[in-house]
Amino acid sequence: MDPHREPDSASKELDYYKRQLDKLTGDHLRNQYVISKLTTGIKEYTKGFQILAEVHRSFSFLKKPEVFHEQVLEAVIAHMSVDSIVLLKYDPVRQTMIPYLGKGTPAPDERMLLSHPLPARFYQEPHTLYAGLDPVMSEPVRNVRALFGQPYFILTPLFINGNCWGVLYAGRKHQVRPMFLPFSTSDVDVFEAIAGMIASLTQQLQQHDAIERERNRIAQEMHDDIGSGLTHIALLSELLQIRQQADPETLAEISKIASTSRSLTDSIGEIIWALNSQFGTLTDLLTYLREQTFPYFESFNVNYIISFPDELPDIRLNNQQRRNLYLVLKEALNNALKHSGAGRIELSLALESRRLCFRVTDNGCGIDAAKRRSSSNGLRNFARRMDHIGGSCVIESSEKGTTVAFLLPLP
Repeated sequence: MDPHREPDSASKELDYYKRQLDKLTGDHLRNQYVISKLTTGIKEYTKGFQILAEVHRSFSFLKKPEVFHEQVLEAVIAHMSVDSIVLLKYDPVRQTMIPYLGKGTPAPDERMLLSHPLPARFYQEPHTLYAGLDPVMSEPVRNVRALFGQPYFILTPLFINGNCWGVLYAGRKHQVRPMFLPFSTSDVDVFEAIAGMIASLTQQLQQHDAIERERNRIAQEMHDDIGSGLTHIALLSELLQIRQQADPETLAEISKIASTSRSLTDSIGEIIWALNSQFGTLTDLLTYLREQTFPYFESFNVNYIISFPDELPDIRLNNQQRRNLYLVLKEALNNALKHSGAGRIELSLALESRRLCFRVTDNGCGIDAAKRRSSSNGLRNFARRMDHIGGSCVIESSEKGTTVAFLLPLP
């Protein structure tokens, strides 16, 4: 056969179709790869958004920072394909990481962290290190691999007010997705978002803690200065009443000063109690109600009953919730004592459908329409205080007695 002879038309056509088939097959595989990679990335972003939403929904200033951080790590280990998730704090003096909290594979100890330092610039500006299947590794990446003993990882710093507060580490022992890098850029985006959320909410917790410390300081000063001063005035007034042989009008004025001082002292005590974050639980509120209301009823011929559950969950209440609940309950008890003519008054608490339900019940004469109109300011005060803390007030009254219910939904 002559090698210079042109192939026949059938051979040309066959070669053309073979080339087209190879091209189409290659394009199809490449497209499959790209689509699969995009799908995986979307799934990772979706998991990340789920974690962010879950943590934000349950975030509360009443939680301690370590409880919040523990919750974030539990959400990550539950939703993301990682073998370990570790939160480390940054020591600016030694410029190293310190173990704080972790889930999964144990974190390295402080001695190991000191022996494998990262470059100072890692702690000076947002810069994420991550390792996939790239055979070329920088020295920091090799150090992190040696520290945690996991070949695939993401390590991203957390900044608060421009300073490094800590570091978030996520690691995998094995290749989870054979077709792609164990950690991709979408994974990095997700963990950077989680780190940003941790930093932001930690900063808010720190600010809230600073406010609480200042509030406690003010409460202590009020107790030491104003409270003791008012008590001193009341004692001096009572002493004057005993020693003073004055006219009735002067004695009446001295008695008024003593009474006002005692009343202000009680009010200051209530404010100090509400300001003090050490009394931040529902149990603390119930204890205070018992201490303050039982002595008040001892001087009256009324059967006063308190019905609180024997066992209660650990429910935190903020300062506004504690103060407003105490004030409306105190006022409702006072109204029942002064206006109902009741022989029996009960203060009770029940947990109903994720809400607190306090009730003040009496067997008095009830509140008729005329009395409701005349006492509308007090009833509006109930509604205003409960609305301020996200609750409500319901009043049921008949000739057999009255029940005032204060409802507060729980998060």
